[in-house]
Amino acid sequence: MVFRFDDMDKAIAALSKNNIRVIRGKDIIHL
Repeated sequence: MVFRFDDMDKAIAALSKNNIRVIRGKDIIHL
C-alpha cells in the first residue's frame, strides 16, 4: 500500500503509534 501525506512527520508519528513500519521516501510512505 502507498499513502501520500503533506506532512511526513505527522504521518510517520501516526503510523508509528499503530506499530506500522514506515520507509521514508520523498512524499511517499510504503507499508
